[in-house]
Amino acid sequence: MNVSEAVSTRMSVRAFLNTPVDGALLRRIIAQSARSASGGNVQPWVVHILGGEPLHDFLSRMKLRLASGEPGQTEFPIYPPSLKEPYRSRRFDVGKQMYDCMGIAYENKAARLAWLANNYAFFGAPVGIEVVPSQRTVC
Repeated sequence: MNVSEAVSTRMSVRAFLNTPVDGALLRRIIAQSARSASGGNVQPWVVHILGGEPLHDFLSRMKLRLASGEPGQTEFPIYPPSLKEPYRSRRFDVGKQMYDCMGIAYENKAARLAWLANNYAFFGAPVGIEVVPSQRTVC
């Protein structure tokens, strides 16, 4: 498969089998992805891979955090805090379309938040991968 095929056949999965993922395969994928281009070639990210007991511990903590009413958001914002137009409207339009497809009324905030909680459970995937900005300083 070439890059164009990979990009054109890409999809977002929101349901997973509980099939274990080979650790060697994950390491190979991460090693390949570490060669991705970045501004100034600094690769300003850190990759966290959770599986097995560490994943179960994380999921338990997130479930308690969300149940307590504490936001699931990490210290790294998903969207820029001051998202400008037309991106702000596009983000809300796509969200509304997604909820419409699932039969969740956009006005039903409780149902939307319940669905959103799936993000913090990696949608049931047997492995969770989080890519976050690196905290290191490049001199």
